[in-house]
Amino acid sequence: MKKFAIILSAAVAVMGFASCSQDKEPVYTKPTEFKLNVPPFASQTYELTEGNEILITCSQPDYGYSAVTNYSIEVSLTPDFKVCEPINSIDGTQAAMRFKDVDFATAINVLFDIKDEETWAAHVAENPSLTTKLYVRAVASLPNIEDSEIRSGNSFEMTNVKYFYSVPQPGVIYVIGNYQGAWIAPQEANAELLAPYTLSEPADAIGSKIYSGTIEFQVEDDAIFRFYTELTDWDGGASWGCASGDGSDKPYDCTFNSDNEYEGTVAEGKTSFQFTGIGKPFKIEMTVNMNDGVNTAVFKLIKE
Repeated sequence: MKKFAIILSAAVAVMGFASCSQDKEPVYTKPTEFKLNVPPFASQTYELTEGNEILITCSQPDYGYSAVTNYSIEVSLTPDFKVCEPINSIDGTQAAMRFKDVDFATAINVLFDIKDEETWAAHVAENPSLTTKLYVRAVASLPNIEDSEIRSGNSFEMTNVKYFYSVPQPGVIYVIGNYQGAWIAPQEANAELLAPYTLSEPADAIGSKIYSGTIEFQVEDDAIFRFYTELTDWDGGASWGCASGDGSDKPYDCTFNSDNEYEGTVAEGKTSFQFTGIGKPFKIEMTVNMNDGVNTAVFKLIKE
């Protein structure tokens, strides 16, 4: 009996130890290195083409536990990366990174300080082959951990990259609503009609994902609207609306304060912002911040 009690106590102790081990929180460790793999095309002539993609792979940094990691690259015209441009991966969290050729072309245009067609023409006159060496290194980081960013211990040279004109343009989002009475569908065929109803990034803050503009409403009394990041039609999944709603195609009642201002948040879905009792034709100044984890909206009512 005594022997059985000793065995039972030992078993309980082992189980307790195992339980404690399993309950331990993962411990973050700042990695010291990770490696970028050299793709076979690096030593060949690579002609960038709109619509094509580039695959680049790397090892996974050891953060001390299995972590969701963001991956991207930086490219430079010189091996010291003194001046470089970031390029985001299409997949974001995959060590097998896919990049759009057009994003490579845009980065090269930025590195050559090409701002418009005039500077492009001058560049072509000096570089008629439109080819360059390009150096690539990888960047990894964990979401919301500031000191987790690390660059690959190695880089590789793309020996002969042929590029094209691709100057960064301010991003836009579309305001879809009742500003003309009847709504204009968020379709590519309506792009010209929707041009006056867009919010855009500042020219000096391209990529900020902060969009602003003033929308004129040619109706009286009510304003109903939401945003589309792309013209994918009503059910294409690019709709953003009032975060206070349930995401369905049902407007959410909002109110301007005594200063004719409104602050709220936006979220993916079809819940439109709805302001009632405005009274006469009006304009609304809009600023929408769609940075990851922010997604705020600030509106200012301007009555004529």
